[in-house]
Amino acid sequence: MLNQGFPKCVRLLGSRQYQVVYEKGKRIQGANLQLFFALNDLKSPRFGISVGRRLGNAVRRNLLKRRIREALRLLKASIPYGVDVVVHPKTSAGRLGSRATFLEINRLLEQLTRALGTPQEGRVTLPLLVQAVYLAVSTSGL
Repeated sequence: MLNQGFPKCVRLLGSRQYQVVYEKGKRIQGANLQLFFALNDLKSPRFGISVGRRLGNAVRRNLLKRRIREALRLLKASIPYGVDVVVHPKTSAGRLGSRATFLEINRLLEQLTRALGTPQEGRVTLPLLVQAVYLAVSTSGL
């Protein structure tokens, strides 16, 4: 079974790590989210989430961060090693539900994999059953 945790070793910690990604990395735009990414020399991808105050009050921002974090946690096995990723929501992302957030992050991560030129054979993909269960639970209102 895949390790489904989100420990500190797979998170960007501190403003300096975010700055490196913003300054030296590239950007992939989605309809409601942006992905900034930069290469690193580590054996696992690292993720960060940057949600600005313009997206609403603390309750709305934290809800959006939880949705993004959960999608990243489920999809992290399909991301190539050696990359730092920062997810930056646009103002329209505040209206997204769990399912739409998951699907958009999935699309952006697929674009990231293509941009890095990582071969598909060496990657671990998330089983469709896990995606279906996540989508069913997120839309059921639990």
